Amino acid sequence: HRDALGSDGEFFGVDPRPTEMSITNARGRRFSLDGNGFCCVDHAVDHIDYFDNSAILNTYYAQCEALVAEKTGASRVLAFDHNLRARQRKNAATVLKGSGANAVQEPLITYG
Repeated sequence: HRDALGSDGEFFGVDPRPTEMSITNARGRRFSLDGNGFCCVDHAVDHIDYFDNSAILNTYYAQCEALVAEKTGASRVLAFDHNLRARQRKNAATVLKGSGANAVQEPLITYG
């Protein structure tokens, strides 16, 4: 459930707690879908305006679906439900372009 600005600050059915986690660079390490449930691949995508919801849905989703199909051999792939994390745009009350473009929210991770 998100408000008009895309915030999902009110969680239902969960008890979020701050947790310290180590973040490690996965590049160069060998992960596999079968062994780890994910893998890292080198892949370039066409640059789009990531603040344009239509470009995300019509261009970026298709590129992601094609990559997943290629790497997994899946006959059908469906990308859905993205979240754009852009605190500065949210604070400036900047809205995204395109239909249904209200998913601007704060980052889940802070560094520092």
